[in-house]
Amino acid sequence: MPGRIYPVGRLDYDSEGLMLLTNDGELTARLTHARYGKIKTYLALVRGTPSNEALAALIEGIELEDGLAQAVEAASVVGLPRSTPGMNLPLPPGMSWVEITLAEGRKHEVRRLLEAVGHPVERLIRIRMGPIILDDLRPGEARRLSPSELRALEQEGLKSPGDGLERRARPGAPARGGARRGGERAKRPGAPARGGTGRQPAGPRRPGAPARGGTGRKPTGAGRLGRRSGTH
Repeated sequence: MPGRIYPVGRLDYDSEGLMLLTNDGELTARLTHARYGKIKTYLALVRGTPSNEALAALIEGIELEDGLAQAVEAASVVGLPRSTPGMNLPLPPGMSWVEITLAEGRKHEVRRLLEAVGHPVERLIRIRMGPIILDDLRPGEARRLSPSELRALEQEGLKSPGDGLERRARPGAPARGGARRGGERAKRPGAPARGGTGRQPAGPRRPGAPARGGTGRKPTGAGRLGRRSGTH
């Protein structure tokens, strides 16, 4: 992949999961800048089991030291998550897994939100960035994105800030990793469906012409898992 390589989003030293690498700087900016509201989904191993009220509070918003923070979705996972088959995800006694989606990337935001509702994070894994999911990549593995994933990612970069996101909760379907405790999940209407990758078909384009909003250079996906420095 020629040219300078950009990471699309970063991870804390103590976090792990999906990383995207690309040589398209403009697309990187549109996918990572907070004002564009691109979603990222995480699996968090937390102490205790969050109540329905705690999950709803994550959606309604919690005042942190740097302002109000809200999740797009938040759901408890019953048992072991099944959304990341390439990962070893044990469930220690007294802990539970939570799947949480954000549309911004403030420093340690997932950890601070969950700690604010009384459930400190012991392990944090990013499993989705926009239309791209971690799926069965194992720690240290990497792969190139498929043509359909590239088109979906380019289309994601063309969306206006906040497209499809609303700041209110409603009942929803179980989390991808397992059944939602209590049969509900907090979710903002209009958020991408959880059953797949959120891929969108690309519009017609002249052969060889770069996509609008990008430089024509193609991103590649890296399922880089392990300790990384970053801000999420």
